Amino acid sequence: DTGTIVLVALIVLFTTAISAVAGFGFGTIAVPTLLLVLSPAATVTLSKVVGAGTGWIVLVSIWRATRWSTILRILPAALVGLVLGGYILASASPAAIQLFVGVLVLISAITLVVRPILIARDTIWATSLVGFLTGVMGNATGLLAPAVVVYFTGRRFPKDVFRATTLSLFLVVELV
Repeated sequence: DTGTIVLVALIVLFTTAISAVAGFGFGTIAVPTLLLVLSPAATVTLSKVVGAGTGWIVLVSIWRATRWSTILRILPAALVGLVLGGYILASASPAAIQLFVGVLVLISAITLVVRPILIARDTIWATSLVGFLTGVMGNATGLLAPAVVVYFTGRRFPKDVFRATTLSLFLVVELV
């Protein structure tokens, strides 16, 4: 219906503007809001299309700061996680996906405040866990950011490295 289309367009415009300024964050704001008016599958699809379609605009000016070595360590586990995330999206009820999104956003916020020491370590276990969670969350909910943001914050990446590496990773994962 027209009202839903207008509401979705406003949500996408608002969250795209915020993410353009911040360099990331589209999914974290858009997904919970879109789930109020769209199915989980439509929300994940729209989140991936808009994220991939707009992320490169910010990335053009900062791509040189990307830490490709970090992406290469995260990516294999993320690809495995995408498979499980797709299964969850296809088989879980919409209410379960909504609850999962709410819990993920809450855990991410708490983790950023508490800053556990594990996220500050650059180990194969940390990057594999971050990658796997990114893949699962990305395909199950459309939220790629929580694990990556917590990990990169713990690693204390400089702002340009944080933004460029996050956006580059998301573009690669969203295009899979």
